[in-house]
Amino acid sequence: LVAMIEFEKIAATAALFKSSFQLLSEERFRKSAAPTLFRTERELLDRILEYEGQFGTFYLNGNYREQLTEEIKNRIINKNVFIVGGLDSPRKRRK
Repeated sequence: LVAMIEFEKIAATAALFKSSFQLLSEERFRKSAAPTLFRTERELLDRILEYEGQFGTFYLNGNYREQLTEEIKNRIINKNVFIVGGLDSPRKRRK
């Protein structure tokens, strides 16, 4: 999440015409950020469930699994910035 917030700040700067390397880097990050976040959340929830199966409920300032699930449920990801569910490029594809 921190990387996504920092990315939005950098991408929204007034210097819109950046080097092509910077633009490619931004596009790669957009494509990978949301899927990486979703995968990490799934892995974390799986590990919490494994822990709870062995030791009982995991508490960290309350029931951590419930807190994390609530945070995930209430999160808003800008689909115009972070490509979710496939390529959403304005470039035309060749047939």
